[in-house]
Order: sequence, then structure tokens, then C-alpha cells
Amino acid sequence: PNVGKSTLINKIIGKKELITLDMPGVTRDCLEYLTDWNGKPFFLVDSGGILLEDSENIYLQSKIESLIGTYVEQATKIIFLTDFKVGFHVIDKTIAKLLWVHKDKVKVVVNKVDNPDMLHSLSDFYALGLGEPLGISSLHGIGIGDLLDWCTEDFDKDVHYREPDNFKVSFVGRPNVGKSSLLNAVIEDE
Repeated sequence: PNVGKSTLINKIIGKKELITLDMPGVTRDCLEYLTDWNGKPFFLVDSGGILLEDSENIYLQSKIESLIGTYVEQATKIIFLTDFKVGFHVIDKTIAKLLWVHKDKVKVVVNKVDNPDMLHSLSDFYALGLGEPLGISSLHGIGIGDLLDWCTEDFDKDVHYREPDNFKVSFVGRPNVGKSSLLNAVIEDE
């Protein structure tokens, strides 16, 4: 939580679609956004943070992590975002162990490297065992182009994606009346 995943996606898609707050647990669903880089279209998925333990502070943490696991299996590339300001964290090491089976599609990205002079201080993140870390600043746009180059290096320019043309339906109501349960029943998924 709070490494800047939503801020990074907002920067990449060029608009403030995702809520960003300095508190963990704001992002609960995995949200998909169609974007492109150098003519190569792809979907970005924003996920909640991984703690690998139940947290009283983050509602539905175990369900969030189960959903993230599904997306990790399906992903072509995985951006493992860490936080330079917090430094190498024990949770980062645990997440790295989980991602090890997908190491060929994982890039360790160290966010909040807000000054290019800080790029020489990423050595702690090599300990994650997932290759050379890439320093970026989601807030200031530092290193985002390099990250997107890595993400799309194997992508095809001839693929054409578009947002669905179908209509949209909103479930609106006060809390705990069953909006999410109804949606899950309609789409036959959680």
C-alpha cells in the first residue's frame, strides 16, 4: 500500500482517474485502463496494495490479494512497485518471493525517486532478486518513458483495442444494501 500505483497509472493515462490519498487501502478493486505507448496499445491494471496478512486497517484485504493473484497470473508484464522514501521493506521481500515464479515478466520499479541524482541509491532493491531495479517518479514523470519501453518491448503495433461500445449500468444505493453482491451475481464473478 501507498507506493504510488494509482499515481503512476494516472500519469501514464494522462488524467486523474484514480483516487490517490496518503493512506493505505484506498484502492480495493482491480481497475483496467486502455492506453498506448509509441503506438502499442495495452491495458493497465491498478490494484490494491499487498500486505500478505489480514489487516484491521484495510477492509477486505484478503479478497483484494486474491483478486491481485488472478491478475498476476494473466498479466503479460508485472510492475512490482516499491517506495524509495520508505526504502527496502520486509513486505517487499515477501512479495518478491511470490513473484519469483513470474520473474521473466517482472520489473522492480522504485517509485518516489523525485530527483535524478537519487538514481544511484537503488542498490538495496537488488536484494529482491528480480533483476535491475528502475527508478522513477510517478509524481514528476521521471523514468516513465523507460518503464513504458520495457512494458511494451514485445507488444505488437498492429493490435487494435478499443473501449467497449456497449452501454453502462450503475448500481446506486446506500451502503450494505447488496450492490456488490448483485453485480457479482450478474457478471458471475467477484
